[in-house]
Amino acid sequence: DCGRFEQDPQSREWKIIPDDPPRQVPWLAVDPDHPDEHKFPLFVKHAHPLKAIVRKGEMLYLPSMWYHQVGQRCDKDGRCVAVNYWYDMQYDIKYNYYTFLDKITALRRSLNKVSDAARASSSSASSASASSSSQ
Repeated sequence: DCGRFEQDPQSREWKIIPDDPPRQVPWLAVDPDHPDEHKFPLFVKHAHPLKAIVRKGEMLYLPSMWYHQVGQRCDKDGRCVAVNYWYDMQYDIKYNYYTFLDKITALRRSLNKVSDAARASSSSASSASASSSSQ
């Protein structure tokens, strides 16, 4: 679910305020460290992971729609702090455009496969026909 993190001006207490109405964030359930080749063949074929270590005082910015995985290491006392702020994550026309391109690309790949299969079938039928007529 989505929400926002706000500080109460009087008490200075931080609260998570859920969106109203509630929304869901699109999610890809692939583990980039151990991807399932059968479930996510395109991820296995095309993803090229980059690893970054963010140290004390540093920050890493990821543009909206970038797939990422985050892990933390705790200190010797078991303490760990991570802050994630979704600044540019409005699911507006940019998200709709991205989704449209993703679906149209998948459709094009499917049509190319059908076209390639039809050409291969036609080519093998022509070769068989030419071979039998020359004998």
